[in-house]
Formats: sequence, C-alpha cells, structure tokens
Amino acid sequence: MEGKRAATPMLGVIGRREGKPLLRNSRRSRERLLPLAALVIALLAWEGLVRWQRYPPFILPSPGRVWARFLTVARDGMLLATALHLDGVS
Repeated sequence: MEGKRAATPMLGVIGRREGKPLLRNSRRSRERLLPLAALVIALLAWEGLVRWQRYPPFILPSPGRVWARFLTVARDGMLLATALHLDGVS
C-alpha cells in the first residue's frame, strides 16, 4: 500500500480548478464585473434618454459631451486649478 495514493472522492474533484472551488471564483468574477456592468448600463440609459427626448445640452448633456468637456478642462489645467482652489491650497 505504500506506493499508492489514497483515492480522492469524486465530489472533491468535480467543480475544482487548481485547488480552488469554481463557485468561489465565479462569485468573485461577478462581484468585480457587477459595478462595471451597472456603470455601462447607466451610461447607455443616459445616452438613450438624451437622444430619445432630444434634450438640449444645457439641460442634460450626453455622456460623450460631458467626457469631451472633462478632457478639455483637464488638458488646459483648469481642472487642477479649480481643485486646488476649492481645497484651499491656492
């Protein structure tokens, strides 16, 4: 009996990958992807609402317009200047 390994019960082998239960890995994956999926759905709903109702940009700008403005303000340094001013550093 010394050269033989003890038989592993089938239940312990099925549903495992690299010694970790598959259920635990898939749960972690879902927990990581859920916030990202919620953000994507919210952005798509926002974009859809703006296009469907044809809101003017001064009432409800589209996510693309908000992102473009953010990049413009970040590039010209106004974002950092405003953040420092509001923080009391300036």
